[in-house]
Amino acid sequence: MSIRYLSAKLAQQVDFFPYSCFNTLMNEFKIDEELMSAAGAFSLDQLMELAGLACAQTLAKVYDKDKFNRVLVCCGPGNQGGDGLVAARHLSIFGYSPTIYMPKPGSKDIYKRLKTQCDNMKIKTLTPSMDTDSLRSALSSSDVILDAIFGFSFKGPVRAPFDVALPLISESRLPIVSVDIPSGWDVEKGNDAGVGLDPDVLISLTAPKEGVKSFEGIHFLGGRFVPKRHPTMASSSLAKALATVLIYTSLCNALGALPALGPQGINLWKLQQQQQAVKLSLTVQNPSNSGVEEFPVQWFQQPLDHFDNSSGHTFGQRYWVNKRHYEPGTGGPVIVLDGGETSGEDRIPFLDTGIVEILARATGGVGVVLEHRYYGESVAVENLTTDSLRWLNNEQAAADSANFMANVKFDGIDEDLTAPGTPWIYYGGSYAGARAAHMKILYPELVFGAIASSGVTHATIVYWEYWDTIRTAAEPKCSYHIQKSIETIDRLLSTKRLAHPLKALFGLPDLQHDEDFVSLLETPLGYWQAKCWDPAFGSNVFDEFCDALNKPPFGFSAADVADLEFEHPARMISLPGGLSLDFSIREEFIFISRQNVVSTCPEGSTHEEACSRFTFILRYANLYSQCFGTFNDSQYAATTLDQTWRLWQFQVCTQWGFFMPAPPKGYPRIVSNLITLDYESKICKQAYAPGKYFTVPPLPNVTAVNVLGGFDIAADRLAIIDGEVDPWRPATPHSQYAMDRDDTVLRPFKLIPHAVHHYDEYGLKNLSDEPPEIRKIHGEMIAFVMEWLKDWTPPEEDQ
Repeated sequence: MSIRYLSAKLAQQVDFFPYSCFNTLMNEFKIDEELMSAAGAFSLDQLMELAGLACAQTLAKVYDKDKFNRVLVCCGPGNQGGDGLVAARHLSIFGYSPTIYMPKPGSKDIYKRLKTQCDNMKIKTLTPSMDTDSLRSALSSSDVILDAIFGFSFKGPVRAPFDVALPLISESRLPIVSVDIPSGWDVEKGNDAGVGLDPDVLISLTAPKEGVKSFEGIHFLGGRFVPKRHPTMASSSLAKALATVLIYTSLCNALGALPALGPQGINLWKLQQQQQAVKLSLTVQNPSNSGVEEFPVQWFQQPLDHFDNSSGHTFGQRYWVNKRHYEPGTGGPVIVLDGGETSGEDRIPFLDTGIVEILARATGGVGVVLEHRYYGESVAVENLTTDSLRWLNNEQAAADSANFMANVKFDGIDEDLTAPGTPWIYYGGSYAGARAAHMKILYPELVFGAIASSGVTHATIVYWEYWDTIRTAAEPKCSYHIQKSIETIDRLLSTKRLAHPLKALFGLPDLQHDEDFVSLLETPLGYWQAKCWDPAFGSNVFDEFCDALNKPPFGFSAADVADLEFEHPARMISLPGGLSLDFSIREEFIFISRQNVVSTCPEGSTHEEACSRFTFILRYANLYSQCFGTFNDSQYAATTLDQTWRLWQFQVCTQWGFFMPAPPKGYPRIVSNLITLDYESKICKQAYAPGKYFTVPPLPNVTAVNVLGGFDIAADRLAIIDGEVDPWRPATPHSQYAMDRDDTVLRPFKLIPHAVHHYDEYGLKNLSDEPPEIRKIHGEMIAFVMEWLKDWTPPEEDQ
């Protein structure tokens, strides 16, 4: 879970909330009532002050005051507006220039006092009026909006004067930070009416509301002033629900995604880690019922080296078990999910409602999630140097799984369920999908059946097809605008006079290397892989990016300008430095800024304290070089265990490849032609110095992967399942480079329409609630696994 602490720790970013964590209207009223009771001892003034401060801190954390200084604080007449007035006061203290817009001021005494405090600080306030001209003018001269209009008690419809104000705010295309719930949304039904704002950032106060389950932006949780042992909350279902946030970690967007790091990806990973908290402090302690108590962690001892264990070193490998459907003596299978290149904790949802639960329920089997060596807590080394990583390879990992299957003893199960005496079905998605296929080839006596979902069974050094899949699958107008934008950016970078103002537009005027600059522009494209049919795990950020590119900026007069050719005179915007650009490029800049790519670079970051020897301007050049530059080897020298980016990157550099440069010359592209194989692969030399016992090869040994079958990998009871528009599809048996094959029960070969990355791995408790194509593939998977199991017979015992 990505959590972002603020300076006073009144709010924190949480990228995923389990659905049980969302609060109802009645619960909200009850919590407020208890907090302001004799037992809670809070006053309304105190709660407003704390909430407003949390909101101001959140905006300041996400939107840097040097780039987003002009804040339009939109206040309604209720307590929500009071929070906004408090936030405006604190934003002014933080160095922002807030302007207050309140077309209908509140009548309560507390509201008037808060407004007087703002007046005393000379904070500009628009004169209340039904006329929208002042709002239009304020929007055109603002950088970001704080939405504090309607609170959780709002019930539609939206009435005057807000029925006119909300559409204007939405049309402004400015980034929006909403307080507690986006204005116009129902606290329990969300934006069903379609009239609410669509914020980029949401600050839920105390707990996220029922109506914001579908919110896709950056989500902060404020209100940590609620006491941990509050008499009402200590035993409430809300407290138990919030406690599950501790368990369901790192799920949003990145769950199951094969990470494509590279030098710039590692920089972004580091910036994200700087903004994460080590622990999540919630409103309760020691909850009596968390979301995963049913699946306690278990441990299995593995040798560090299966092929030469003369040292005797071992490590504990974590796993979790679902015994809901197990009945002793029935011969049910074991369904094991390979944890792949992430912590096994990230896979627990699949044990609960995903593919493991689906197959275990259908077969009366046991479900297992098995963590991969070196990931999560299944670590046997003291550091991540090149020598320490030498046991992180396909062969050792496969031997781990085989040893586990042949020797594990499950807690609470007396029956021997080891292979080959019990049928084991091995499932994996993405890299783990390739491992599932490999296990069927390497250990057929142990693996009765295997399912490779989005399994990247063909390793390759150069993998430009990743970007090309996105180019061809994206909405055509969006794809066209991305292509044209990238062509223009490459052309401008080739002219030294224009390169500097172009980078300045994106907030990176002094980033030295053009390759580093254009690699940052790939960031929104990666959200294609984050698409998922289940809104609890998926992201719509890529679609929002396309909408931004396709929609003209606020103030454009031509209604049909979006349909004009790229760089048509009516689409052009004049910018400082002699630049004249199509509005799509400007909108790409705004989008990247709103997604916090550039603004994540912390002020005060210096590189070897160079700023003390150079000018103020060079200080910032140095700052951006540290954050986004990739040519300083020392940035990748740390080898401590918390540098977990080193794990998958090591596998890429040694056996898997998948470096992602631009397509070949003359081919349509949505990434810059400055992104070359040399640029993408230089990280292997920078990060992994030759060790005493192991040296990373000049290029990865992809033959070690492909010798097991590559595109043509096949076996009886090996299912191949892929997504039609998965950017990893070109590396699977459904690749355009692979031979087509029949889909049979013994050798299933299935392509999920419109699906991206291992869509079948996700599931709902009630399969009938799933989308038709997902319900169909789950039904087919249950059917062929059941057919496989009809053929299973216990092996004959040795005489």
